[in-house]
Order: sequence, then C-alpha cells, then structure tokens
Amino acid sequence: MNDDGPVGYVEVVAPVFVCYLGHPYAMAEEIAQVHDFDRAVQIVTERAASSRRPKLA
Repeated sequence: MNDDGPVGYVEVVAPVFVCYLGHPYAMAEEIAQVHDFDRAVQIVTERAASSRRPKLA
C-alpha cells in the first residue's frame, strides 16, 4: 500500500467508531460502524488496500 497520505478516517460517534474510506473528508464514503477502535482502523486500512489493487480483466 502507498503511504503518501490519508486513505480514510475513523470518527467517534459514541458509542461507535464510524469508518470512512476516501479523502478529503467531505468526499469520504462511510463503510462501517464498529465498537472497537483497533477494528475500525483495520477495516479502513484493509478496504484502502483492496481498492488500490489493480482489477483483473
């Protein structure tokens, strides 16, 4: 994965962490809501990595 900048965001909206994919924030898409911060970060990074992989024809 390229680490040149943000790939998404995790926002605290008690009692959950809302996961967003994309940048800038205003253009990011909500992809999940979870109760564990570490899991939220994992979801964003995994989805970012999979969205950057080349698609097979």
